Amino acid sequence: MRSFAEVRLAHQIGGMDFQAEFSMDREVGVLFGPSGSGKTTILRTLAGLLRPRDVFIRLGERILADSRRGVWVPPHRRRVSLCFQSLALFPHMTVLENVAFGARYGGTLDSVARWVELVRLKGLEDRYPHQLSGGQRQRVALARAMASEPDMLLLDEPFSALDGPLRRSLRRELKAIQRGSGIPVIYVTHHMDDLCALGDVVFVVDQGRIKETFRIEEMLDPSRTASVYGALGWGNLVEGDLERREDGWHLLCAWGALYLGDREELRGGRVVAFISPEAVKPIHPDLPVDSRIVRNVFRGVVEEVLPMPSFVRLEVRSERHWQVDVPRSSSLLGEFVEGVDWAFAVPPDRIEVACGEC
Repeated sequence: MRSFAEVRLAHQIGGMDFQAEFSMDREVGVLFGPSGSGKTTILRTLAGLLRPRDVFIRLGERILADSRRGVWVPPHRRRVSLCFQSLALFPHMTVLENVAFGARYGGTLDSVARWVELVRLKGLEDRYPHQLSGGQRQRVALARAMASEPDMLLLDEPFSALDGPLRRSLRRELKAIQRGSGIPVIYVTHHMDDLCALGDVVFVVDQGRIKETFRIEEMLDPSRTASVYGALGWGNLVEGDLERREDGWHLLCAWGALYLGDREELRGGRVVAFISPEAVKPIHPDLPVDSRIVRNVFRGVVEEVLPMPSFVRLEVRSERHWQVDVPRSSSLLGEFVEGVDWAFAVPPDRIEVACGEC
């Protein structure tokens, strides 16, 4: 049986050549990859905001784009809703008016009221965006996107600006809404915890290409762990045992331990955790170490320095291998040469337990 959605595109923007192909059912598909890898370009193509030279998009029985047959359905007729991180709520409209605006293409007054209730905004209909919390504004944007009863919902890192507990709560709500509505969702992220908490199928995007596709269950299969995480292509993968102590959670590894702080969502046992290279912080030798990260300090030797457009990637050897991204704006940048010994730290809140919410 064929999938609900089928996408193929080929395009070139600047120096990047895009070649992406994937399919999915009525589920949550995660486009996962580093910044600048092409995730948002795929979303813009699905929404009809970008027209590649070679493209084919099918949702159910509807062909939205087929460059070989000259088919190109304009954005307002696609029944595809797109929600960016910036939300773009109308400040002069109330909650109800913002959601109703989303229903102008295909929705009804009943659908507006239903989505206001589903995202737990009942009683706040007459408030304006500036009178809402960050989580409430996020719910308004989600309700507005869903009020048009779309055939697909596209979300471009909608929760990345929110703090950890609120982001986890909204992820659970989104998952429940998707399961209840059956509307397929494509969610863009570069956070491992988003991937595990939301995804049914994962598309790893790198340099404009989908490098690998896998089901979320495969991340829990020990025989697949190495190949799945290897497909992610960058970052620091840490395996160990989670142990709860009086002061919080500790990840015990063969080479040492990392402190994760107090997190109510975690459970003990064998886990895989992810630490992005940008999360690992070089320690300034003349300044005191921040109390929040002092427990996760390690020393290592810089084995390789790799210049990137907006940062420098350090390959660091200590008890294990680390990747560290140092912004070009850092005052320490000139200190890093091959062979230098340096101290680094990992903030506890930047350690993402990969399948802690699966």
